[in-house]
Amino acid sequence: MPTLTITLPPAYSEKAKEQAKREGFKSPALWLRFLVESRVSFEESPKLKPSRVISEMQKAGLYKANFLRELKKSLEYADKTYK
Repeated sequence: MPTLTITLPPAYSEKAKEQAKREGFKSPALWLRFLVESRVSFEESPKLKPSRVISEMQKAGLYKANFLRELKKSLEYADKTYK
C-alpha cells in the first residue's frame, strides 16, 4: 500500500489530536487517514463530448464565443491524444 506523509505545524497537530480524540479515533493518523479516504475520489471522470461541454457553458452566458471555440478545439485534441 502506498504511503502518504503529511507534516503539520505544531498548532495544527494539537488540534488534529484533539479532534481525533473527540471523534473516537485511536490516533490522529487514523483520523487523517479516514478524512483522506472519505474525501478523495479516484474514479475516472465521466466521458463528455466537447460539444456538450461547450453547449452547457454557452447556456451560462459567461464566456466569449472565441474562448468557447478555442476550448472546444483543445478538448477535442485532448480526447484524441488520450486514446
